[in-house]
Amino acid sequence: MQLSRNAIVMQLLHLPQGYYIHQKLIMYFLAVVCYLTVNVSYAQASLITAGQYRYFQQDNFGNFYLVNAQNQIKKVNNKGDSLAIYNDVRRYGDITLIDATNPLQVLVWYKDFQTIVVLDRFLNMRTAIDLRKQGLFQVSCIALSYDGNIWLYNELGGNILKINEAGTPLLTSADVRQALNAAPSMQFIADNAGKLCMYDSASGWWVFDYYGALVKHLPYKNLQFVQVTNQGLWGVEGKQWLHLKTDSPLPMAVPLPQGLLDRKIQLQRHALGWVFLNDNGLWLLP
Repeated sequence: MQLSRNAIVMQLLHLPQGYYIHQKLIMYFLAVVCYLTVNVSYAQASLITAGQYRYFQQDNFGNFYLVNAQNQIKKVNNKGDSLAIYNDVRRYGDITLIDATNPLQVLVWYKDFQTIVVLDRFLNMRTAIDLRKQGLFQVSCIALSYDGNIWLYNELGGNILKINEAGTPLLTSADVRQALNAAPSMQFIADNAGKLCMYDSASGWWVFDYYGALVKHLPYKNLQFVQVTNQGLWGVEGKQWLHLKTDSPLPMAVPLPQGLLDRKIQLQRHALGWVFLNDNGLWLLP
């Protein structure tokens, strides 16, 4: 049975049946309740570092890599202390993604220029790989491999490649689309537990072995903030995290704290809770 707004407010305020409350007062009361509920969540969050950033990534050592509007990368620890800055901001355009799986070998992906920049732990450039010189013009996503090489998904050929830091191809799969009976547009790839996990918002998760053979398709579409951790595959659907494992077709739904998605630029699962980026900076919510 659905209750009217008047009935809800009467129950909350313990008012007798038949008591009339003006509609404006009802709306004001409910707005105050929502405001307080959202701000309880925010009160539990701790600021890691203040500033205006458009993207962040984390590594396995608890460090964060923040990208501002000028494409400068700032590396901070979990206390917000600055550790390093990458300032080469004009050469390759906008940063699409950072892969900090190995903090000693950080990959910076510039999709518009089809270029991967490899940085060391101090964010000094080790090398830059122009994929166009390898005849690759439509690579949609990249990731660090378990052995220190780099995975690519070539959207034009529909194949998975592994290259080294010199840009030399080490492995090239066949066209995976033939086995899928589909032409997904992969936006994300990660090397995890001996598998390649790839995501296309229009068709879901695709899990392959290292040679391009399909292992599993998990058709959970239109997820936000997709992420791969040692615990499995993650993504936001509505107001909950979906946690999927490659050996199980059924997801585990993890409700998000009230108001966590409001005005967020980016959200990630963290060992201690959730890390989110908003207009004021980077926050940790246990």
